[in-house]
Amino acid sequence: MRKKKIDQAETAIDHFYKPTTQADIRRHEDVLFEILCAAFPDDRTLKELARAYIEREDRVVADSSLCQPLHVLRERGVIENGEKKRPCRINRIRKQTWLVTQETAEELGLKRLQ
Repeated sequence: MRKKKIDQAETAIDHFYKPTTQADIRRHEDVLFEILCAAFPDDRTLKELARAYIEREDRVVADSSLCQPLHVLRERGVIENGEKKRPCRINRIRKQTWLVTQETAEELGLKRLQ
């Protein structure tokens, strides 16, 4: 008897729209935003954000699961890409960075260090 082939794309889409998955994504957005606010005016790489997330939440999270929440925050205009890639503080590989936008920082009363 042959096994039925599973359409992984449909399975992934179904998983994405589950309420628990959506709640996790919103939680990731909130935590990432808090981490970036605390780091302001510094930027963070994906690996640095993942490590800070794990330390803060005491919960393991894959780097890749933070990409979509970062994209949403960037589309909302509250964070932006860093000006240039820089060596990651964890593994020294040059990587993309993110930071809180200047407008968001001003609204929240975050101070840029001189």
